[in-house]
Amino acid sequence: LAKDNVHESWHIHRKKLRKVVVKRDKKLRKKEESFERALLIINTRTTVDVAWQDGTVQQGMNSTSLIPIESPGDHDFVAEQYVVEKAADDSDEASAIRRVGVVKSVNSKEKTACVRWLKQVTRPEDPREFEKEEIVSVYELEGHPDYDYCY
Repeated sequence: LAKDNVHESWHIHRKKLRKVVVKRDKKLRKKEESFERALLIINTRTTVDVAWQDGTVQQGMNSTSLIPIESPGDHDFVAEQYVVEKAADDSDEASAIRRVGVVKSVNSKEKTACVRWLKQVTRPEDPREFEKEEIVSVYELEGHPDYDYCY
């Protein structure tokens, strides 16, 4: 007789507990549903600012209209990139001093670059100044070995 009462009371307790849990779940579900209906993202768009090789900057372009350059070649330079003059083949000195410059702009169709050459300095702590600006073939340039980077 005692076993039946214990079993019945456990069964009733379980039902009550289940009602409480189910009611709590329904309340949470209603809150979540109302939140989900309050906001729905239907579209996203990414815009980018592009620094072109010719030195111009175009802002707010649609990112899907662009195709990235996966692996730029040895003669693909961008504005503000450090470059050095290519070593002459007939030079006996492997450590010949080569001019260092900064690319101002690139004309990719003509394969030329406008380079601002830096003045030579005697001490590393001396300030660097630009000597002159010159248009040269990209085939006469190499990326600077110490300041090599890519956007």
